[in-house]
Amino acid sequence: MPENIKVPLNVDATNKSLFINNYSNLTHGSGNLFLVAGDQRVEHLITSFLGEGISPDDLNPEHYFKIAKNSNIGAFSTQVGYLTTYGMDYKEVPYIVKLNSISKVTKEGYGYSFSRKWVDVAKIKELKEKNNLNILGIGYTLYMGIKNESKMLAETSKVINKSHSLGFPVVLWIYPKGNAVKNETDPILVKTAANIGGALGADFIKINAPDEFDTNMANLGDAVVAAGRSKVIVAGGKYVDPEEYLQTTDLQLKNAKTYGVAVGRNIHQKSYIDAVKFCNAIYSLVVEKKELSTILKEYKSIQSIV
Repeated sequence: MPENIKVPLNVDATNKSLFINNYSNLTHGSGNLFLVAGDQRVEHLITSFLGEGISPDDLNPEHYFKIAKNSNIGAFSTQVGYLTTYGMDYKEVPYIVKLNSISKVTKEGYGYSFSRKWVDVAKIKELKEKNNLNILGIGYTLYMGIKNESKMLAETSKVINKSHSLGFPVVLWIYPKGNAVKNETDPILVKTAANIGGALGADFIKINAPDEFDTNMANLGDAVVAAGRSKVIVAGGKYVDPEEYLQTTDLQLKNAKTYGVAVGRNIHQKSYIDAVKFCNAIYSLVVEKKELSTILKEYKSIQSIV
């Protein structure tokens, strides 16, 4: 059954159909989003792409574009520079353009600070139309709790309003950071992050899973409720066994009623074949909503990707 999309009131009337089309293409009519997180090329040190246990292909940025092109996904998030240098060969990939990013060198040296947008949303719309790129939405990261939080909140609001006006849904990455934050996955802080994301009017809110005490995932469930009509998707985190990841995601979807996942290292650190195979399994779970037992059986039986 097609999802009922409530179009935000800040979407221009002339772009209402575009917003609905972009949103539907992101979720494939399921209401859920499977986001492949390619923005880590800036946010992480090179050690996330080079080292023991990581596919040698991962050092090359194009590795991720190849995976995104040939996998079942909702969208692939990346920075505008990669779009301008690889987009001509990967026009059909569904993109979320990540407007802001800062390196881990800055984060570790000076702490988290105001991460400004690199480019205006209007330029992304222009890039999409001039080059026939399949750009479906805009992404932005908000650091809750940093010294310049008020500035980031203001820019986040402007980005969301502008994106909506032009017909783009918005995925908001929101993480508790700053000197006052002792535990980024403290349930109170994660629930607060989801609540703020809803107040800003994001369509999807990417958060880290909060600390839990059992498989009921009550804390994550509270975050989903606190987000209101904004939909919570969960960050994939560090590399784990594929079956373990699928089992955890299944619990999040069923017990906490989350609306999807955003996966980085658990995809790009794999070989091309293993990454595509894993993407297709995640898509089956999150978007097609197949039973976990069926997905695991199919996953184990696939030996190669055509």
